Amino acid sequence: MRHGKSIVRISAAPGLLFPLLWIALGSTPLPAQETEMGLVRGVVKTAEGRGVGGFWLMLVNPDLGMNYRKDVNPIGQFTFTDVYPGTYVFKISPYSYTVVSPSQLEVKEGDHLDITVTVARAPRSSIAGPPLKLPAQHGPNPRSAPGAATVD
Repeated sequence: MRHGKSIVRISAAPGLLFPLLWIALGSTPLPAQETEMGLVRGVVKTAEGRGVGGFWLMLVNPDLGMNYRKDVNPIGQFTFTDVYPGTYVFKISPYSYTVVSPSQLEVKEGDHLDITVTVARAPRSSIAGPPLKLPAQHGPNPRSAPGAATVD
C-alpha cells in the first residue's frame, strides 16, 4: 500500500465530455441579475406655482411598453414606485390640463427623483374634442317652411 497522493482519473469518450459539463454547469443556478427599480415623486403645479390635483398622472415609455398610473392628491402630490429604468413622457387625465414640463423624464437604475410637473389649462377645443360634423340637411328646415307652427 502506497501512502501519498492519489490520482483520480476521469475518462470519457470525447463526444460525451461537453454534454456532461453542460449538464453539470446547467444544473447550478447562476445568480440572477436584478434591475434596481427607480422611484419618482413630486408635485403637479400651475405656472403660477399653485398645486393642483384630483386627476391621474401617467408615466409612459412607448419603447418598453411600460405605463405607470397614479392618482394625484388634491394638493398635487404623487409617487411612482418600482419604475423600470428608461425614458418616459407624462400623460394627464382628465384632459382639462396639458403637461408643460418636463417634456421627458429619464429614470436610471436605482434613481430616487423629486420633480415638479408644470401644467397649464388645456384650450377648450381640446377638452371638448374636435367639432361635430353633422350630416347635411336635405330639403327645407320644417321650422322655416311657410305655414310652420311656432311655439311661444
